[in-house]
Amino acid sequence: MIMLLTILLALSEVSYAKASKRCDHKFTKELCANIDFKAPISRKNDAKFILSFVDESGKTFTKPITPNIKLWMVMKNGHEHGSDKVNIKQLGPNKFLVSNVWFLMLGQWSLKININYDGQSKEADIPVCLRKDVAQSKLGVCKK
Repeated sequence: MIMLLTILLALSEVSYAKASKRCDHKFTKELCANIDFKAPISRKNDAKFILSFVDESGKTFTKPITPNIKLWMVMKNGHEHGSDKVNIKQLGPNKFLVSNVWFLMLGQWSLKININYDGQSKEADIPVCLRKDVAQSKLGVCKK
């Protein structure tokens, strides 16, 4: 019985360690961005999210970062457009609340994130899939 409890405890510690090393987008070898939506991803509401920057071990990235974010969509017919300007509020070291996030149409969107840190500029296009069924909207590419 003690052996079984020891194994279960070890497995729970392993899964916790993996969860803390999450990386939604890798900017550099040592810098990751994580996105946590605080509201459903929908065209009917502000899809606020927390943007946080962590290092390869999952800890808050220590060098100051200034993010610039815009929403962007490329439609099947080749037309492209953005949305309203998002609001970015710093919550703590390299942790930001992003609001006024309005996805105006269903389909494939990108969070275009430009960051500046240590005199360097890095860019990312992070896909967001917006579906009619809000439960199917997610961070990632829309499947056909």
